[in-house]
Amino acid sequence: DVKKLFLSAVENREDLKNLKSLIKYQRNVKYTYLTEFIPKPYISFQEQFQGTVDHSVKPNYVLGGYIDWIPGQNTFFGTFTKVKAQKEIVKQSVLEFQNKLRNIQRDIISSVSNSIFNKKEMLTAKNRVDYSNESIKLAMGRFYNGQGILLDVIEAQSEVTQSRVEYITAIINYNIAQVELLYNIGKITKEKI
Repeated sequence: DVKKLFLSAVENREDLKNLKSLIKYQRNVKYTYLTEFIPKPYISFQEQFQGTVDHSVKPNYVLGGYIDWIPGQNTFFGTFTKVKAQKEIVKQSVLEFQNKLRNIQRDIISSVSNSIFNKKEMLTAKNRVDYSNESIKLAMGRFYNGQGILLDVIEAQSEVTQSRVEYITAIINYNIAQVELLYNIGKITKEKI
């Protein structure tokens, strides 16, 4: 089922995980830019004991606060421009992620189709090898009984050789399609092939 394979790819592919992490990071950068414009408040609290021996020592509390904001440095327009630019970077990454998903789905469908086709091709080539082996037996029997010529035997051998080459090629193509499918769903990587 292609849907299950696609879901497996979304779950297993490292490149998709990396793109998701990149998008999350880029969104966090956007939020960081938003906080640049906001003034930064600082609050401090102190407790001191004051008094004399004659009069009792009593606590004295001091609560202070100030706001750190440099008007020329964190202007609204500069921050707004950074946020808009970062939003566009996030949009671009999201579009890249969606395009990657579409390509993976297309590649999975293509790999499944190639696997099915090459499996049928492999079975057909196997049948052709069997028929070619029977053909060479018939040509040899006719030759030994004097009803055939050596050229018939050579042609039958050539046909056997050709059918074996086609069978091996079909096996190789089937294996390639299977490896492509495993790669597309994220079960193997290029390094592990």
